[in-house]
Amino acid sequence: METYSSTPIDQMKLDKDLNGLVKVLQQSDEFLKKEAVRAMGQVGTPACIKYLEKALKDEYPSVRAVALQSIGTLGSHDENTIPEDRIKENIVNLLHDKNWTVRYAAVESLSLLYGEESLDDITPFLLDENPHVKEAVFQAMDNFRKEK
Repeated sequence: METYSSTPIDQMKLDKDLNGLVKVLQQSDEFLKKEAVRAMGQVGTPACIKYLEKALKDEYPSVRAVALQSIGTLGSHDENTIPEDRIKENIVNLLHDKNWTVRYAAVESLSLLYGEESLDDITPFLLDENPHVKEAVFQAMDNFRKEK
């Protein structure tokens, strides 16, 4: 059975072409960068982590948010993939991002990666100005309660 991809980024993901995805990340197009970051999260190799970490500092909020989602997903599947302290510090810093989608993704990522250990970091965001961020914190707390 042949697999078809609709974009070059999809093909890079299927081929696990990290070098190609890194080249896309160096471009200035927000959509392409976001899709490359998403693909890296789906490729899921430990080598992707340093590029995802760099994407946490991208100028575009959508790229930062997708990088957070990708790191959260990768780390929740393989806890050995994420270097603990440095990544956690970067994610915690993004809880204070101006963009609510980044804060939302940071809450989700922390809760996926660190479980109940993330409560001290995410609980203050029950008072976030954005209802989606508040809901993400409530959802994380509910998931922790159900896991007990």
